Amino acid sequence: MELRPLTPANLPAAKALLASAFAADPTHRWLLQVEQPGYAQRLSAYLHAYLAYHQSAGLPTLGLFSGEDLLAAAWITPAAYQPEPQAWQALGAEIAEHCGGDVLPRLAQLFAFAEQVPQTNDYSCLEFIAVSPAVQGQGLGRQLLNAVQQRAPNGLQLMTGNPRAAAFYRRQGFVPWGCNKATAAPQIGLCWLGEGLCT
Repeated sequence: MELRPLTPANLPAAKALLASAFAADPTHRWLLQVEQPGYAQRLSAYLHAYLAYHQSAGLPTLGLFSGEDLLAAAWITPAAYQPEPQAWQALGAEIAEHCGGDVLPRLAQLFAFAEQVPQTNDYSCLEFIAVSPAVQGQGLGRQLLNAVQQRAPNGLQLMTGNPRAAAFYRRQGFVPWGCNKATAAPQIGLCWLGEGLCT
């Protein structure tokens, strides 16, 4: 297996990987209103918009490959990154067009919680980490996360509404910094800073 950055050619595989890994994710089910018809299409459109934005902004990615098969991937936003306002607005417009305008206020709630992380300017953000369901349970998520941690000397922060994912991150040395119960999918904020603690 090989670790390497994702390329534009990997976009379809990356989107399929995320869609399969996050189809039952509580946060996405709440964000994109799973109770309304067309959830799978909205999830696909949301992930496509996010991945295209991440790629066009030149933000870091890391994939775990077996030959040309993408088994797992991570998307990271460095601590120092400042979004370009026009690109950020275009992303919001695309999400609203393809996923519904109700998504943007829900996203705003998630962003407001994420901004409460202590030392927010010091930590890179682990946006997504996904492992193909076909190879889950084989330690690939841990292997990929360790590689991401090695590339984030100032630490990482993330949030998740999935208790199983939160437990995984805690086993890898992340500590909770907060809990947001204001949404129907409560969010747990976690951070990692080497052998130290998030303060």
